[in-house]
Amino acid sequence: MKKILSILLSALLAVSVLGISASARTLGDVDGDKKANAADALKILQYTVGTLDTIDKKLADVNCDGTVNSADALIVLRVCVGTYEGPTEVDLKPEVIDPIMKTGKFTLGMVVDTVDKEGKPTSVPTTMMVNGKNSCVAMTINIGGKKLNARVLFLDKKIYFVFPDLKVYTEIKENSFGDINLNDLNLGNMEFDDSSTYAGSFYSTYNGKTYTVDSYKSADGSVIDYYFLDGKWAMMGNHSAKPEEAKKITSFKAGVDESYFSLEELFQIDFDKLAELFK
Repeated sequence: MKKILSILLSALLAVSVLGISASARTLGDVDGDKKANAADALKILQYTVGTLDTIDKKLADVNCDGTVNSADALIVLRVCVGTYEGPTEVDLKPEVIDPIMKTGKFTLGMVVDTVDKEGKPTSVPTTMMVNGKNSCVAMTINIGGKKLNARVLFLDKKIYFVFPDLKVYTEIKENSFGDINLNDLNLGNMEFDDSSTYAGSFYSTYNGKTYTVDSYKSADGSVIDYYFLDGKWAMMGNHSAKPEEAKKITSFKAGVDESYFSLEELFQIDFDKLAELFK
């Protein structure tokens, strides 16, 4: 039970940093006309030589090396003539993540890092579903050398541990785990942070793949990096962390599997009896 709760907490922590943003940005589009062209390259050069006082550095730094210079202007010109093969859009989160989140009904798959009963690091594929005010966190755990599907279901203001392989479920009281109020862990009750601001982008190469990484700064000063590969959300993690420490996103889509929010054909048992099954 503690392992299930640990995975739930890790999953919640990862999702809690998600926020709603504005719109994607085109790299090099410093004049705001939704495209990068020779006029933008000229402005970048003017800023470089000091004849232009201000510029949006986040968009002008096309190669994401932290500096605005003639190399950025050259890339914009290459974009214009079609010889640039790198990513041309940054701040992808508003286009890739936010529209799905706004539906209030989505499925997110990720790999949660935890430890086994011997204290050894292990990775657990986890699926989180938000279905309005209800939510479900599903995972596969190892008990006695056997893999078992387990779910934490927040349904109609009640909390359940569900074990579909065993065809059983048990209702959990809010205070079943001491000071932890399980209702606070319901993803359906979360108000996603809309105060985070776009802080810039950069490229990161990990395992031979180059990711476009968008950074967002929250009101508390923390910065979260969102990794995108081929236009899809691939990873997320703290800005100070290395790519290998980021949480892997395995899937993200609108909608949920409604069967996860049903207790039909399952038998209810007492929590104490359920605990005895795993001794």
